Amino acid sequence: MFGAHMTSFLIDIFLLLVFHLLPLLHLCGSDSLPSYSSPRSTLTDFSSIAPQTSAPKGRFCSIEGMFCIPGNYSKFNPPLNPPGEPPAEVQIGLDNFEILKIDDRDFTIEINAYFIVKWRDKRLEVDTQAIESHFDALGHDSTDWVPVELELVERLWIPDAEILRLKGFSGLSVLNKLQGLWMSKEREVLYVIATRIRFMCPMNFNKFPMDTQTCKFQVGSFNYDNTKMVYRTYYLPLMPNSTESILDYEVEIANLREEDTFYLPAETGNYSVAGFEMVLNRKVAHYMITYYLPSSLFVVVSWASFLIPSDDIQGRMALLVTLFLVLVNIFNAITTNSPKADGLNALQAWVIACIFFIFGALFEYSVILLRMKIKTIRQIRKCMNGNLAAYLAPLANPLGGPISNGVANRPQQNQGGTQFPAFDPTSKVDLVFLCCFPCLFLIFSIVYVIAFYF
Repeated sequence: MFGAHMTSFLIDIFLLLVFHLLPLLHLCGSDSLPSYSSPRSTLTDFSSIAPQTSAPKGRFCSIEGMFCIPGNYSKFNPPLNPPGEPPAEVQIGLDNFEILKIDDRDFTIEINAYFIVKWRDKRLEVDTQAIESHFDALGHDSTDWVPVELELVERLWIPDAEILRLKGFSGLSVLNKLQGLWMSKEREVLYVIATRIRFMCPMNFNKFPMDTQTCKFQVGSFNYDNTKMVYRTYYLPLMPNSTESILDYEVEIANLREEDTFYLPAETGNYSVAGFEMVLNRKVAHYMITYYLPSSLFVVVSWASFLIPSDDIQGRMALLVTLFLVLVNIFNAITTNSPKADGLNALQAWVIACIFFIFGALFEYSVILLRMKIKTIRQIRKCMNGNLAAYLAPLANPLGGPISNGVANRPQQNQGGTQFPAFDPTSKVDLVFLCCFPCLFLIFSIVYVIAFYF
């Protein structure tokens, strides 16, 4: 028991000596023990750090060193020619051209294309020997384009192109943005980007569906007038393309006319533009089959009503009223689906004319019924002495034929022992209209084609 207490006492004395001797050894500069520093001394003294200045940017070259951008190059300054020389030239073009949609209601055209921009930048540094050795190894002409890294796009001046009447412009991408950059030893730059472009086209649909629209795709500079920068057409789109079969038009592409190669804003001067002209000729076959042919046949069928006897009111009225209502429905469908025009378009005018021809046949038969009614009234007035039979006979038989089994028969004429129907005075009117209506419809058709198609 005494031994255990003694051992514990000796251990405590040893620990006290160790804790008291350690600070003395540190003050004496002993190297045997590690030194401990205050946590405050580990903080950084920012006042002792001198401000760093960024070094000026040096020249930037392509991977193979064939093209370099000098250190004093600014992408915000255009490569304009000095005074006395022609203005700088920018060329534009569209390749892989496809028309996706021609919207008659919004007056817009939507296209997919490779938008090509080409210009010359004399500030670029070119290693001609490296380019020639590169093409010698490939067996190509040294005047060909050399593809370079897209990183240079962020460092180069890019033309400030403006598309007139633009409604939408977006670059296409799959895994990355579809674009490319090429250069030549003549310091020319070719920039290509896959785009979807939507632009407006003023249209006039008074001759629909035999209309022809002319749309202009114009690209020019937004900031520099034609004394500093001129735009030229580098590459015209090729037609036809894969989407032409689903369009409502046949498209032809031509160069811009001379008066369309510039535009004049209100105050900032004369600006040069480039591009092309699209001539849209509508395909008429669909409308001929869907609208023109049926409406024409309905008019021809209405002429059969002139061959139906005047006393067959139900048959004749059913035919004419049915044709009239069908043409009215066709006109309503055309009004709903056709593009907006100033007043009536050509197709609406045609259907309205057909409706008037049907209405003419209805009006002619109404006049015949009116004459029959007047004749009946006159016969009633002639009845004498209150004879009821003489009073009711004209009402039951306005044509004046005999009555058998309660049914009025047409008057008969006896010639050589053979019974023939008596001459109906209304048949003469029907015969006149049967000859006049086809002639009038033919004349109308000829005038219509001349007025709207030619």
